[in-house]
Amino acid sequence: MESQTKANATSRSFLTIASSVAASAMIARTFFPRQLQTLISSPLLTLRSALSTDHTILILESEPHLFLACKTYLSSIISSSTSKFKATKHKDATTITLSLVNEQEFLDVFHGVEFRWRLLTRNNLHTVYVDGQPKRVPQKIQFFELCFHKNHKNTALNSYLRYILDESERIRAADRSLKIHTNKGCYWVLPPAELLHPATFETLAMDSELKQRIVEDLSRFSKSKEWYKEKGKPWTRSYLLHGPSGTGKSSLIAAMAKFLRLDIYDLNIKELHWNSGIKLLLLGMSSRSMLVVEDIDCFKKPSSEDGDFSLSGLLGFVDWMWASTGEERMLVFTAKKKDRVDPILLQPGRVDMCLPIGYCRASGFKVLAWNHHGINEHWRFREIEGLLEEVEVTPAEVGEELMRSEDVDVALDSLVQFLHRKRRVESGVQNDGGFSGERNWPLTPAMGGGGGRGGRSFGGLRHGRRGGRVVRRGGQRGRRLVISL
Repeated sequence: MESQTKANATSRSFLTIASSVAASAMIARTFFPRQLQTLISSPLLTLRSALSTDHTILILESEPHLFLACKTYLSSIISSSTSKFKATKHKDATTITLSLVNEQEFLDVFHGVEFRWRLLTRNNLHTVYVDGQPKRVPQKIQFFELCFHKNHKNTALNSYLRYILDESERIRAADRSLKIHTNKGCYWVLPPAELLHPATFETLAMDSELKQRIVEDLSRFSKSKEWYKEKGKPWTRSYLLHGPSGTGKSSLIAAMAKFLRLDIYDLNIKELHWNSGIKLLLLGMSSRSMLVVEDIDCFKKPSSEDGDFSLSGLLGFVDWMWASTGEERMLVFTAKKKDRVDPILLQPGRVDMCLPIGYCRASGFKVLAWNHHGINEHWRFREIEGLLEEVEVTPAEVGEELMRSEDVDVALDSLVQFLHRKRRVESGVQNDGGFSGERNWPLTPAMGGGGGRGGRSFGGLRHGRRGGRVVRRGGQRGRRLVISL
């Protein structure tokens, strides 16, 4: 009881002193000149700073880089306990952003340290000139107030704010819409198109082990900025994707770009004639981007009269200019046949990974079945998976058959029939009025040939597993197939 009485007396004494100080400050502010006010207030502010256990950092809107980084970071961690917030959506963003409202306090914990945030707005008089005469107009200034215990000053300045800057970059990259650029000559066409390709690694119909290997490599690359910096190497990665048409190379490129949130620069090398042109194009690329060169196995060096552009020149400029400008870039080549690629591209150190993108197998088929019909099991699966091991069929062909009907049984039956026809063609054996061995048989409409009106083209050359070659000659009724083994 006695201790309680003493505590109450102490509180009353403290309040009395505080009231006296406040009253004195009001009197001084009213009657004393500004110079004397400064002399009186400076020791009081010093005393207040010494007695306070908190430090405060003001992050002004006039420092846009740090201010926007803090705004982006805080919008990503607003918890359900926050009762009031503001919702916005920027033009290039894909999601709605939540942010603090004025005067609201928010608590964040970083490495066990509490940081208190407030978004504040103050009115300030700003001088503008109207008809040559100065005029004072009110201007709203927005800023963040960050408070923390003074013992954690180093953590706030050296770790917490740095973490906010890095995290805000990651958030903005993940939220922005991706672009795809194409070139006309030695310039990128403006404005770029938005990348709307729906492919993701979850929907890619490819070998599951190869897919996992690619995802792990991309993840390591995205987290290796400091490693590349320590080794004195540019933060880049290169790939060669090789496989027949329809195996999903373009879809894989789109999935890679979306996984790392990279803009795509699709380089048409047929538009280039001089090495100087590639310099301009590389300088026009942004950081966090992917340079794609498709069908590199079809590249033919122009004659000396038409230009000096070469694959070695492209690779040399990429090595030099990417080491000097920008970071987190990727170079992707595609080819139908690896053995036709210029040997300079296959030299050690030129391409980090050569990835064979092959025909559709069991794992790829299951992804397609789920994508098209939402099933992961069916009594037809075992037969289909067995046929896929025997024939060379692309994911595009399998997907086309699965799209023939919304009825699962009808679509899978169509695919089974297609795979049986494919096997008979590749094995060189046709039972229903077809062909076998070295004998010559009529090309009928049922075989997809040009036999009569409405017949479809057989599609050129086909190489079977036995090394045979099927050749279509002519287009009139009665023409024949020649099978050479």
